[in-house]
Amino acid sequence: MNARAKQLLDEVLDLPAEDRDAFAAKLLEKLDAPPDTRSDQEWAVELERRAAEARDRVPASGDPSWRGHSWDEVRAEVERSLRVPRGG
Repeated sequence: MNARAKQLLDEVLDLPAEDRDAFAAKLLEKLDAPPDTRSDQEWAVELERRAAEARDRVPASGDPSWRGHSWDEVRAEVERSLRVPRGG
């Protein structure tokens, strides 16, 4: 469990019993959500669509302002972000 999850858990455990129960019910409701029922074939079609969108650098929505980024651009951005002090 990461620090944020631990903090949330501690906060929930400090709630009055009625609020804790409501929180737990909502969480269980989410966990009981039906699984994604798409078939392997449907997923293959979706993956191909996403790959074509990435290759074409224009999303299926047709938004012409969207563009992908080259590896050099992504790497430079990651390196810049690693040099920035966290929390600042």
